[in-house]
Amino acid sequence: ELLRDLVIPTYTCPSDGNNNKGTYFAGGHVHNYVVCMGREGVLTLGLNRANAQNLLVNEADTFKESQYRAMFFASCANSHASGAYPLVTRFEDVLDGTSNTVAISETVQGVPDTGAGGIDYRGHIWWGLYCFFNTNQAPNTLVPDLSTHQFSAHVRHPIDYVKTTPLTDPDSCYMRLSARSWHVGGVNAGLADGAVRFVQDQINLEIWQGAGSTNGSESGSLH
Repeated sequence: ELLRDLVIPTYTCPSDGNNNKGTYFAGGHVHNYVVCMGREGVLTLGLNRANAQNLLVNEADTFKESQYRAMFFASCANSHASGAYPLVTRFEDVLDGTSNTVAISETVQGVPDTGAGGIDYRGHIWWGLYCFFNTNQAPNTLVPDLSTHQFSAHVRHPIDYVKTTPLTDPDSCYMRLSARSWHVGGVNAGLADGAVRFVQDQINLEIWQGAGSTNGSESGSLH
């Protein structure tokens, strides 16, 4: 049995009623914990230059690299595709301080394909496109996540299909996934210093966004 096909209890939240219902396109169960890839969104499937960064997409469907860095990245290539591997975040790179920076949080487990034409892959940690979250929106926001796949299974945790075609990279897709859980009132999040906080849905959005970057000089309590 492949490791990806195993249910890992440590990565599974008992509050999620979708726990371990089926396997996915290439095998692998969904789980409930994902890493922070910044405060914006992630451009995927395109140039290596874009894969590693959290990005902003404007009305013309072009992208620019955010000034804010993240704890984790979508690929090992660096932001300019110069071939420098691997791209890692060291403790000294967390200029905002490890106690002010979110490293991991919860997500909801998605629903496998039932023949309805789409799949919700959230929590599929064995696939790099869905092992992350952004702090762009508040925890458990009703603003839909943006995904390259869509399956309208969760009313409380909406997800929409999106495909952008930036002029500089027509094969790219812009994704934005928020921290989510079935807990009442918030999500559990792990900070870069190893501490765990229960972050309320009503947290000040600027504080939450700031916690998603390593270099924005933001500060504020996540309590």
